[in-house]
Amino acid sequence: MSNYLITKSGVKVYRRWEDNIIVDSHLPAIQWKASQKKDRFTSGKAKGFPKLASANSEDALSWNLFRTLEKHELLGALTNHLGLTDTFHVLYWHRPLNQRDPEAGILPALDKIEPWGRGGRRQQTETDIMLRGEKYLLMIESKLGRPGKKMKAWNRETKGLIPQDYKSYVQPLLVKPGNWEETFQRFYQLLRNMVLGCELARTWSLKPHLIAIVNMLNFNWDGRSHEEEFNEFRKAINVPESVYLFTWQYLREEIAAMDKAVLQLLLQYLNKHPCLTKQETMSL
Repeated sequence: MSNYLITKSGVKVYRRWEDNIIVDSHLPAIQWKASQKKDRFTSGKAKGFPKLASANSEDALSWNLFRTLEKHELLGALTNHLGLTDTFHVLYWHRPLNQRDPEAGILPALDKIEPWGRGGRRQQTETDIMLRGEKYLLMIESKLGRPGKKMKAWNRETKGLIPQDYKSYVQPLLVKPGNWEETFQRFYQLLRNMVLGCELARTWSLKPHLIAIVNMLNFNWDGRSHEEEFNEFRKAINVPESVYLFTWQYLREEIAAMDKAVLQLLLQYLNKHPCLTKQETMSL
């Protein structure tokens, strides 16, 4: 029997999620992620499987890339050229690699910003990756998606009123605070991470920054490029110098340029990733 199945939409899903992870699948942080009911498929052939088992999983991609770089002390290769030279450790979904619980200070910050979600009543912000250093805190919001597709990268998909708890946190970040709800709706994922980053940076005495990672082979929901939409985000905030846009393909090039033997497995994984190559549009 094959170690994977193919869904109706043509996506490879491994029968064991660990087979989709190229580094340290035994560590508590990723074991926790795989165990979450909210992060499992709810229908189709893959029903009940962790989403980490999908070859298209952005969580698997984030873990494989950042855990490999952290393990070999190479995170600086991605941050130094931004002027953010520091000694970072990674928080995966708020967790250090060796524990299932969030880093101290994160839950109180979330409960302060999003009190309606306290105690698990509703989903609170879950940052894909944080890089916590001695001087800086980098919040990383990742989006993947298939090549050639339009996707809602950063806007709020949920209908209904925006919780007013956000108002006092979002308005100080905006050039036009009076339009905060409209701007928050459009750049929901980015601003939630900025808000949390600012709160944690105050708690930890760090300088906050935000990095968005996208797939250069797809587009924003209205047909514009991710770069165009991110430029509009920069215009909307009063600290545009603290936010950066990367693509997964750019990160792949940077990793290849390091020319490190310890990164060859990661580079092979990135070169074959079904969402990061144009061949995906031909096979689906």
